[in-house]
Amino acid sequence: QKGTAPFGDDKSAKTKWTTNDLYYRRKFSIAKLTAGKKYLKLNHDDDVDVSLNGKKLYQKEGWVHEFIYIPIEEGALKTGENLLTIHVKNNAGGRYLDAGIVEEIPQKSTIALAKQTNVKVEATATKYNFDCGGVNLEVTFTSPLLLNDIALTARPISYISYAVKSSSTKAHKVDLYFSASTNIAVNTTDQAVMAKKNTVKNLSILQAGTVEQPVLQKKADDLRIDWGYMYVAVPEKFKATQYINKQAESLNSFLSGKYPASKEVSRAKELNLSSIIPFGTITQNKVEKYLMIGYNDLKSVEYFGEQLLPLWRKPGGHFEDQLAIADQDYKTIMAKCNDFNLQLYADAEKAGGK
Repeated sequence: QKGTAPFGDDKSAKTKWTTNDLYYRRKFSIAKLTAGKKYLKLNHDDDVDVSLNGKKLYQKEGWVHEFIYIPIEEGALKTGENLLTIHVKNNAGGRYLDAGIVEEIPQKSTIALAKQTNVKVEATATKYNFDCGGVNLEVTFTSPLLLNDIALTARPISYISYAVKSSSTKAHKVDLYFSASTNIAVNTTDQAVMAKKNTVKNLSILQAGTVEQPVLQKKADDLRIDWGYMYVAVPEKFKATQYINKQAESLNSFLSGKYPASKEVSRAKELNLSSIIPFGTITQNKVEKYLMIGYNDLKSVEYFGEQLLPLWRKPGGHFEDQLAIADQDYKTIMAKCNDFNLQLYADAEKAGGK
């Protein structure tokens, strides 16, 4: 029989599949092969066996919870008719299959890769060092989960700090590009999202969440929170440029310097929340700036039928208030985290040695 993907036994399936085995065959024609890298885009539950034009392409036992991308070797696809065949076997739980051939979108500009030179994992932070073509970049991800400060631990806000300096006597002009996918706020990537930007309490803020907002309405394995809102906040003093764009277009907007003007996007899918932080002309003196990532889940748990507010939420309080406090306390929080990291390491070394 013929059917439209995805195939499965949940409400997202366009073609219902309720047996133990699914055999999928799809013929497609290519008039002219392009030079772009090709991938098999695949989401399956459970075991899968994939062939392309009669040759084994991929095989896996078990399931995945999101789309994966399997590189297709050059020569595997041909001009004219091609045949993709997939066998999925359900062993337990749900059933699902969605698949197709996709091509990597070439960038309009060649982008050199930064070279990672070091990584350091600490109790509350992970630090990465990069060589970026004459500029040394240190990126620190900090989640201040300090159990002697419950209010701080309960605040769902993390920091990403950037420190840059020239690796020589030559000065460099530096702009830093950061983007966060709205997929953080969805359960499945086909869910519609809304996004907006605003300026509140001396912060430039990007916010996104699903249109549906099913607060505490779902329960299952392999389930991601799809209610509440994600936030990207940059202190106004850093003079960041923020914009909302489709994922395939956001980097090119940065490279071209042409940014979408819209302050709000509704009923879209797979957007990027992008921030460009200018560092100006960098010498051998280190310059540090940061941004904050937060998530407001609106209601955190249902207790005997009552949906309870998150611990940080006070009557009349707003998430922007928490972002403002996190910004004001940045230096103090970084110092507390550093002291805790050093003390924990010293205690562990004393107890067990190096």
